[in-house]
Amino acid sequence: GADIALVASGNKKGEMRLSTRASNRIVSKGFNLTNILEEIAEINGGSAGGHPGAAGYNGKGDPEAISEIARQKCVDSIRQLP
Repeated sequence: GADIALVASGNKKGEMRLSTRASNRIVSKGFNLTNILEEIAEINGGSAGGHPGAAGYNGKGDPEAISEIARQKCVDSIRQLP
């Protein structure tokens, strides 16, 4: 199965939401989705919160672009795990 799932949606007003989940396997190694989405909120505005294995982001922007940024940050974070 997948270690990470990202789902993004947007509306005509330019508002978007990103919902994320991570497997217990990588969370137990120190992976934290909340930290990743909080970084995106600092860069793009909006708000983020949740838990290491389940977090969400609400803000403005292109859902595909924001989800790609999140995906790359997840990949980078996983590469740094022990």
